[in-house]
Amino acid sequence: METDAILEIRVQNLLLKLEDMERRQDSTVKAIFQLYEAVRWLNAGNHERVTSELEEAIMTLQEAAKKPH
Repeated sequence: METDAILEIRVQNLLLKLEDMERRQDSTVKAIFQLYEAVRWLNAGNHERVTSELEEAIMTLQEAAKKPH
């Protein structure tokens, strides 16, 4: 019985780690999309929007980096 409880805890810990990895991956995907938008605005000649999108991408990546591993 004790072994089952230990395995249950290990499985729960692994699930939590997977959820955290998924959240960080979502942030990375969001940042990539923001970079893509910045390039689109650059091509359109709207440099103000380029700066805005780049700043948002940087903040997104910084937040993802702060999340515990």
